Amino acid sequence: MMKKLLISTATALLLIASFSALAQQKIGSLKGKAIDEKTNKPVEFASFAVKNVKDSTVAAMGATTPEGVFIAKGLAYGRYKFYLAIIGYKPILKLFEVTAEKTNIDFGDLKMEEAAITLNSVLIKGDLLPMIIKKDTIEFNADAFKTQADASLEDALKTMPGMEVDQDGKITFNGRKIDRVLVDGKDFFGNDPKMATQNLPKEIISKIQVIEKKTDDAIFKGVDDGKREHILNVTLKDDKKKGYFGNIVAGKANGSLYDGSFSLNRFNNKRQISVISMGNNINKTSFSYNDLTDFLGGDVFGSGMVTGVMIDGSGNITIGFGGEDFSSGSAGGGGINDNKGIGINFNDEWGKNPKYPYKVSANYMGNRNYGIRESLSSRLNLLGAESYFNDRDNDATTTTMRHRLNMRFDIPIDSMNKIQFSPNFGFSGSDTQNASVFSSYTRGGQENINKGTSLTSNDSKSPGFGGKLLYNRRFLKKGRSFSLTANGNLSNSVLDGLNLSNITINNNGVPANTILNQLIDQAGDVNNYSLSAEYAEPLSKKINLSINYTYNKREDIIERIVYDYNLGTTRYDLINNTLSRELQNFNENNNVSLRFNYRPNNKFNFTLNSSQKFVALAGRNLIDDKSLSRNFVLLEPNFYLSYKINKVSSLTANANRYNGIPSISQLQPLTDNANPLQITTGNPNLRPSAENSLSVSYNWFNPTTSSSINFYINFSNSENRIINNSLLDPKTGIQTTFYDNISGPYNYSGRLSGSFKIKSLGLTVSPNVNYNAGKNVTFLNKEIVSSNTQAIGLGASLNYALGADLQFSNRINANLREVAYHYNNLATQNFTTIFNNLSLNAALPYNLRFGLTSNVVYNANVGLGANNNTIHTANVSMEKLFLKKSLSLKASVSDVFNNSRNSSRYASDTYILESVNLGMRRYFLMSLTYRIKKFGAKESNNSFRAISVF
Repeated sequence: MMKKLLISTATALLLIASFSALAQQKIGSLKGKAIDEKTNKPVEFASFAVKNVKDSTVAAMGATTPEGVFIAKGLAYGRYKFYLAIIGYKPILKLFEVTAEKTNIDFGDLKMEEAAITLNSVLIKGDLLPMIIKKDTIEFNADAFKTQADASLEDALKTMPGMEVDQDGKITFNGRKIDRVLVDGKDFFGNDPKMATQNLPKEIISKIQVIEKKTDDAIFKGVDDGKREHILNVTLKDDKKKGYFGNIVAGKANGSLYDGSFSLNRFNNKRQISVISMGNNINKTSFSYNDLTDFLGGDVFGSGMVTGVMIDGSGNITIGFGGEDFSSGSAGGGGINDNKGIGINFNDEWGKNPKYPYKVSANYMGNRNYGIRESLSSRLNLLGAESYFNDRDNDATTTTMRHRLNMRFDIPIDSMNKIQFSPNFGFSGSDTQNASVFSSYTRGGQENINKGTSLTSNDSKSPGFGGKLLYNRRFLKKGRSFSLTANGNLSNSVLDGLNLSNITINNNGVPANTILNQLIDQAGDVNNYSLSAEYAEPLSKKINLSINYTYNKREDIIERIVYDYNLGTTRYDLINNTLSRELQNFNENNNVSLRFNYRPNNKFNFTLNSSQKFVALAGRNLIDDKSLSRNFVLLEPNFYLSYKINKVSSLTANANRYNGIPSISQLQPLTDNANPLQITTGNPNLRPSAENSLSVSYNWFNPTTSSSINFYINFSNSENRIINNSLLDPKTGIQTTFYDNISGPYNYSGRLSGSFKIKSLGLTVSPNVNYNAGKNVTFLNKEIVSSNTQAIGLGASLNYALGADLQFSNRINANLREVAYHYNNLATQNFTTIFNNLSLNAALPYNLRFGLTSNVVYNANVGLGANNNTIHTANVSMEKLFLKKSLSLKASVSDVFNNSRNSSRYASDTYILESVNLGMRRYFLMSLTYRIKKFGAKESNNSFRAISVF
């Protein structure tokens, strides 16, 4: 492991040193101070740029400090243009030269003259300032950042100061997560940022704006509810708002593997229509987990469709849908997948009043996935001297179909009233076959406890539809508003399943065999609707008060009939009353909340909110005519405080109390022993849980040096946490679980990260350190057991770019975790995980391009199979461009070392779990890509737009 990491690190340092030596042979600097001509006071956050006269490349950029100072370092010998500009002042342009005789240039005080300068006027004689800082917005000019000709928005973001894009496409700026990505102020394919960042070409982008803004409802109402969104808004170039572009991709790999996609994008000013399509069997996913949450109305776990969730050590998510698995994350741990998908996105707006236009948007996504998954797992149940293992070898094949249609209509009645209507429709279906071989044995391996096989088959379908109707009214008095919201969702599901299991339990040397041969017939309906009203009143210019009432009701009707196989009739005609259910469950919720907001100036914001919930739960099993009802009164106070130190630095604090309400299925005293080794029983005495948290964060960004520091701390504790109270029988391996409450768990964590640019080397270094510690409390075999955990993570990333010719990055993270158990004389467990990612893209002569990615993952003490502690994967590609770079031929090898898989090792309060998931192995792919584009043509009203997913 260490050898591979050393090789990666040495390669990184050698590349950096070599290219830095070529790029920066001789070093100079520039400094000065911007002051107001009349007052002689410093002008803070005025944007500046230093550009090379020869080729207009940006040698340095940033903004003045609160003292008005600007500094540019790492300037090679040569002639430069200096730009200084800010809204409200006339821009300044100066020429200077760095020579061997004069390496350090000092402009002294530069006096700025006030003028009615608009944002467009900041562009000096056609030259672009790379960055402009406004009130709540930092704006980057895309053309000022050099990338390869066919670069995407994501490629451009990686070159911008303070911006980070991780391997999963998540965007952060100055340490804060970007919540939404908009294109010309409009949502693009729902709420998945990657749909925009990975598919929009950089060449059509004018500006990239990072905006801290109030919610859309708060803006219309003219109030401040204390809520903030961090938005990335992409504005297109004026001459690119009429035209079309797209990609055609065709690829063939060894064997029967293939990769293909088609896209076309066409638009006419504010009207946009987008189409994407794809098909492959090389584990390229079609749509993301965010698309799934949109499909289920944002309530994945309350939809009644989810049966289980697992997140592995690499962040891959597996969600069970009544027998189907949906995986999100890297392809290496998700088995082998054949994906086909199509998406359509439409946006348009019109009206006489540009401030309050009519808007319509719609997006459809459909995909089919056929997946093959193989996994090995070993679980050590921690019972001291009686500890034992559960091993499982699992093979699954799943075919899934999903369709989702979302629409939104914004209808301004007048300048004071607005209606928004958002209907949605969806369908999900799956066909799953799952085969498992499992066994349990003592820790020394001397005695077999149980063993068996299982084969399950599930065919499910779940259509649904819903909608949201919102009415907003604002009054002449600024800050006074009223809103009314109605929500409704209806869905039904059917599932036909088959369960074949053969289980042998070796109870003290006396084997007992259980054979299950069952047919499951299940149907369910979920009806959920809510009504909400809110009124806001300004008590003064600084204080705003609002009151909200929400009524919500949910009804679940579930019929599950289990038939045992009848040897006499050779049919499934014996109803198993123990496992069959016919349930009617109701959840009624009345919520009254009061919000107080104090904002004395543009820097300070304080919000205090308190909600009183009245919850009524009722459930009835029609088979045995047993009913259950519970009522709860819950209080949820929270506060939010923010202080904006300046335009680019802030301090925030918030505290929350959240109550978790037990579900009817957890409360009903029904026993589920469909799996004789896993028996679950409800608990009618469950109480609501309460999670309390307090967090403080600090963000600092220095646009002059392109440096940032981010600090975050959090403390949380639990009251009456709902947990699984398990009884483990070491003689049979049977686990009996019922739900229970427990108090005492707590957790505290902190993270410090930064980003610093070494201008003399052209290198950006981003170190981070995080710490997490806490106490876990649970039940095991009728006793309260506890453990303490602490973990420390150290990481750093290096990024280097030489214009558009070379982009290099290396990221390494090391995580050390310790779990100390306080029962059964268990030894402390230690876990070490190291991850290193290297990426290199280089433009070569003759329109050739080379790409390399390398990943090394080390998990200490993983014992499943050989060579699963250290996994090294790499991908290599070479591409040739033709026809003015509109056509490319690409040869690539994925998983060069034929080593792709996932391994993980995890410790909970009562067990240690190791797992290995096999995935797509090495393949060679030849692909041809043709890029279609035409801009500036006169378009008809029927113009449309599409984006490639690749």
